Amino acid sequence: MHVIFTVNGHVIRISRGDTGLLTLEASGNVVFTDEDRAVLTVRRRGGGAALLRQTAVPDAQGSVQFAFTHEMTERLRPDAYEWDVRYVLGAQEAEGRVSGGREVITPMEPAPFLVARTVGCL
Repeated sequence: MHVIFTVNGHVIRISRGDTGLLTLEASGNVVFTDEDRAVLTVRRRGGGAALLRQTAVPDAQGSVQFAFTHEMTERLRPDAYEWDVRYVLGAQEAEGRVSGGREVITPMEPAPFLVARTVGCL
């Protein structure tokens, strides 16, 4: 089986059920603290409920990693979705989710998140 996980610019491609690790680095003059969070969201194009959402603590420079697990990507049908990331400064969390903060930084427009069908089996 051929594993697909590529990032070209802001376009992410992954095979359904495969894994990948995305590393992002913030640009600008913000100094991040332990109270800040980065939130990555994947949803259908045009909006709607989040199909995947991950929260991570950025380092002081804003670098953060998001892991896509088999369990996460197996739930997605082969299709074109969109993803984005937001940095929430002074994040407030409730029930394991970011519910607000003193400032939100959106460093990019939503970008394609393409899920390919899997060919073959283990």
